[in-house]
Amino acid sequence: MKLVPGFRFRETMRGTFHRLDTPAEDRAIEIALAVEAEDVRRFARDKTWSVTGHVEAEGFAAHRALGGTIEMHLFDERRVPYRCRFTGDDGDEYELRGQKEFFALSPVESLTVLPASIYDARGEEVARAVLRFDARNELGTFVRSFRLAF
Repeated sequence: MKLVPGFRFRETMRGTFHRLDTPAEDRAIEIALAVEAEDVRRFARDKTWSVTGHVEAEGFAAHRALGGTIEMHLFDERRVPYRCRFTGDDGDEYELRGQKEFFALSPVESLTVLPASIYDARGEEVARAVLRFDARNELGTFVRSFRLAF
């Protein structure tokens, strides 16, 4: 057993995305994440959570596994960057990159909205998304998901 515990929680965000080649066609997207910091001391130093989960992006990625990181720069830089890799339905590799940016005048909205882009393996942007955490309906589930990880 580890001497210093970590912690974990779950977060689900839903929204829409559009491919850059069809910008008028909004489609549904959902990411369900299991977020973990293995060791509290390491997290305090590097401010990074590891992420696993799945993405469901209509016509793009049907319940595809994803993995990546979330960085906690909320207090020093007022941002929380997300980077998650997954394989699309076409068999190609993609990365969803986005960040929540904290604004004191709208703290709840700024921490529940994730503007993001999806990039292909060459680093070319292929889609844009806006994902939201539904605090009104999912806050209780989110809070109850917090656990110490030994």
